[in-house]
Amino acid sequence: MRSLTILQLNDLHGCLTPHPELFRLAPNDRFRSGGGVARIATIFQSIRREVDGALIALDNGDTFHGTMPAVCTEGEALLGNGKRRRPSPIS
Repeated sequence: MRSLTILQLNDLHGCLTPHPELFRLAPNDRFRSGGGVARIATIFQSIRREVDGALIALDNGDTFHGTMPAVCTEGEALLGNGKRRRPSPIS
């Protein structure tokens, strides 16, 4: 029997590069590097190879705003990188 892997991404907020982010980890919250479309694309590509392409990647929104490159290019700065990430649908 074949399986299907579903990847879900949301709240990218136009962050093209890794940035400090608060991670809520019990018992201590901490800041560490998070995000960045190249990092996310690498993870998606790795999982896609691992599951032999049997994958749906969903981008659930809050993607095209929040940083100067996203705003000034009306989201185009993220679309080029989105092709590498290859989400199935983008909402």
